[in-house]
Amino acid sequence: MSGKNDWKKEIEEISNGQYSLTLVHYLGPKIVLTGADLEKLEIEAKETQNKMDLEIAKKIEDRKSQAKQ
Repeated sequence: MSGKNDWKKEIEEISNGQYSLTLVHYLGPKIVLTGADLEKLEIEAKETQNKMDLEIAKKIEDRKSQAKQ
């Protein structure tokens, strides 16, 4: 199952008071958010990361099931 350590996080101030928050999963999926409120970006990124972790885990499980057939 995917987890927190499966993601690499980068935060960059792209202009005065504007941030880009990027999360990259080791399997390839990427989340990129931009905005002025870094705290809100962090919350939104965490929510999106949790959803994507579930989707990734489901795809892995589906592939394992298909391989057994």
